[in-house]
Amino acid sequence: MSPTDVICHGDKMKTICIIGAGPSGLFCAHKILTKYSSKVSKEDFRIVIIEQGKKTSARSCPGAVDGVCKKCDSCALLSGGGGAGLFSDGKIIQDLNVGGHTDAVFSLSEEEKSEYISYITQTLVSYDGVSTYKEKPSKEIQWNYNRQFSSVNLNAKYYSVRHMGSSNLTHILEGFIGELSKAPFVDIKYTTTVTRIAPLENKYNVFSNDNLICTADYVVMAVGKSGASWLKKTLLPLGVRFKETGYYFGLRIEVPQKYLSPLSTLSFDPKIYREVGVGRKIKMHCFCRKGAVIMTNYEDCIVAGGHSPFTENNPPFNGEEYGNFNVLLSYPKTSDYKTLLERFRSASSDSLMVQTLGDFKSNKTPEKQSNPAYDRINQNQVGNIRTTINDEFFSDEFLAFIHSLNQIFPGVGDDNNLLYGPVFEWCMDTVGVSKYMETSIPNLFAIGDGAGLSQGIMYSASTGIIAANCIIERMNSDET
Repeated sequence: MSPTDVICHGDKMKTICIIGAGPSGLFCAHKILTKYSSKVSKEDFRIVIIEQGKKTSARSCPGAVDGVCKKCDSCALLSGGGGAGLFSDGKIIQDLNVGGHTDAVFSLSEEEKSEYISYITQTLVSYDGVSTYKEKPSKEIQWNYNRQFSSVNLNAKYYSVRHMGSSNLTHILEGFIGELSKAPFVDIKYTTTVTRIAPLENKYNVFSNDNLICTADYVVMAVGKSGASWLKKTLLPLGVRFKETGYYFGLRIEVPQKYLSPLSTLSFDPKIYREVGVGRKIKMHCFCRKGAVIMTNYEDCIVAGGHSPFTENNPPFNGEEYGNFNVLLSYPKTSDYKTLLERFRSASSDSLMVQTLGDFKSNKTPEKQSNPAYDRINQNQVGNIRTTINDEFFSDEFLAFIHSLNQIFPGVGDDNNLLYGPVFEWCMDTVGVSKYMETSIPNLFAIGDGAGLSQGIMYSASTGIIAANCIIERMNSDET
């Protein structure tokens, strides 16, 4: 299909345009398809999904070989079929009381939350086969750990988690998206960047540059983290409200798996944290057992992440020597993150910055040949992270947090463990939406991580389902 092709255009056809093929967008489409399409013909109804990245099968990072970012037009790890969330290692937390901050989800009854969790999990599992489920620890185990955490001024929350594994997720996505794309009601257009949305009377024209892609009755913005800046730029002129919120900044630490095994038995995604100062928090985030550190390109800055490619049911899970996780500190104003972003962008333009924990402690500029710990990375990545951050409050709190963890899980604080930076989370303003995920513009919805409403597959997908339910209700009402 050429860029000038109009996917869907007509006054009589009901059209939903979903911008973004990540968890929120895909589950929005899936819900509408399963609950509404049986009532209408393909001539009367369409779901159009527009994704700036590639198909799932074509997503790969060319910089993974040498650790140097190739500055692709669209980062394959953040954009494409499945988005960033469903192209991660797929840790599905079985709880909707974590992973977001919108009243639309929190106001659901416990029964409704349970139904959402079951629907999202079972939809993905239906294309699965090798994921691993871990129930949250027993009350007795929680009590024993809480006693240890309390002794070093730490806190923990416990959740059941299903771990898909990044290798398995590719298979899951091909099944999930493949089923959607085969439906006669669904059109998916990849490698297409939406540049403009023009409101009409009761409809919207959606453009890529000067080319009309579709005319839609409903537009759902599901753009993901990498589309957050574009989302704000696009919606502000339409009068949509945004709220400035805080963000998290931190580093990713890589630790021999033998030291992380106790954490792995506690949870596939441990949530350990400490309150610092007034209204601030430092926390463990995105735990990857037997996984690898990865890099992604966010706002032209190379940032760290992590994947666990395999599960116990999906060999070679036992072959990985290291695990990794983020340590993140909260900051009060979203706008301030750009200062930190620019420091790392200037200091290390095409790769992550890496430093041993020991060199970070002593604020020592690494000497590439002096420590064998640096041998397992691209030497061009080595740098002084602490000097680049230039924030002693962060450094002090980070080291204190690692020290506390090390008292319970010895080895986490070893000097030869590698730190990777930077890491940014929640660094986007929040779109003002109703309990139906609708903006102040009628039939224009904003969902998922890019709208600043969620973080993680379960919560993000739930925002998509809420928007879908509203759209279904309105389309049913139009027919009566």
